[in-house]
Amino acid sequence: MKRINQARKNRWAFLWNSPHPIPIGKALYSMALASGIIFFNTASLTHAQPNSNFGAVTIASSAEQVLEGYTGGSMSLSAIAPEDSQQRPCVGYADSTPDHVLILPNRLSRVTVAVNSNGGDTTLVIEGPGQTIYCGDDAGGSSDAVIQGRNWQDGEYKVWVGAFDAGVRYDYTLTVRQ
Repeated sequence: MKRINQARKNRWAFLWNSPHPIPIGKALYSMALASGIIFFNTASLTHAQPNSNFGAVTIASSAEQVLEGYTGGSMSLSAIAPEDSQQRPCVGYADSTPDHVLILPNRLSRVTVAVNSNGGDTTLVIEGPGQTIYCGDDAGGSSDAVIQGRNWQDGEYKVWVGAFDAGVRYDYTLTVRQ
């Protein structure tokens, strides 16, 4: 190993102390190749899928989507926002990474996002375009969370499904419909 490191050291010394100057762009490229760095043209990249625990899904205007996941985590959802624009508190605990990402290609006039954990005490926080926040807790006599909204604009919506208490795991389905 020492001999390999010495060879690398000598190569760097030659590169920088070369009697034949190397243009800086070429020198940096050579250093990048030697260290394993890869260059690529960012103009050719396509839009990456948003990061989430259970994936991203495109919501069509007429289709109902049912997603699956489980709660868990110790991040207080109030760290995302203490409340939404309707003064509903954002409560519960979840992982810091969103559980789901909903992609709305078009504006939807009415949206319902409902959790079914078969009796768990779940919560919801959704962050939409422009950092629009929606918070949901117990709804309709159930301990599962529901968010109902109107006029959701097109874009990405990050969804955190939480539990009222930190670190509690509930398996759930998340239904998104209009």
